[in-house]
Amino acid sequence: MTNTIVTEDRGSTTSAEATGHPTECEEPALGSIQTTQTSVTITDTNGTTRAIATTAATVDFTEHAHDYNSLEGCHNQQSHGIDPTTSDSLSVNGNAVLREGTVVGTDPVTGGNVTV
Repeated sequence: MTNTIVTEDRGSTTSAEATGHPTECEEPALGSIQTTQTSVTITDTNGTTRAIATTAATVDFTEHAHDYNSLEGCHNQQSHGIDPTTSDSLSVNGNAVLREGTVVGTDPVTGGNVTV
């Protein structure tokens, strides 16, 4: 599955957040969008070309805690990736568009939202 991440003025979206983790640990858990190629660019009136959308295969999260208690502290450490999805009907070049600030899935352990 390939999806398109639409970005704002920053030029590229490279991060994602997953919620539902213990507040004593890392909440939200930070992840990264693994981009494969630039799919849409614009050129402004000064002739500067920049990417406004990139295609993404997965959203990856490095190891982070999914549970907390007073004896073990932050534990149940796991890393994982998700294939981003959206119910948005907008597409670019036939690929679904994942707009910045959009929920694109859920954390497989906590069930919390993953947002790009």
